Amino acid sequence: MSEQKDEIITSEAPPPPPPEVSQPKKKKDPKRVLAGKRVANWNKRAKEALLRETKRENEKNKGLLPLMNVIAAVALGVAGVVLYLRYRTLEA
Repeated sequence: MSEQKDEIITSEAPPPPPPEVSQPKKKKDPKRVLAGKRVANWNKRAKEALLRETKRENEKNKGLLPLMNVIAAVALGVAGVVLYLRYRTLEA
């Protein structure tokens, strides 16, 4: 009985593959291609300009602490002193 099953299985052909669906080839519009290249070139130049600008700013702010960091540290110190003094006045 098992031999008959083997024969049946081996005698069956595999199902045919599904038919390939051909997509119509789209022709690229040369104007759009040129526009895309122009935009890519513009983006590249913009990134390079941004890198140059950030390098200039970094070189300009080479001091120990930039002014904004000093102002922020002083403001935190003042706030800490004010909170401590309020705590002491409420405690007394």
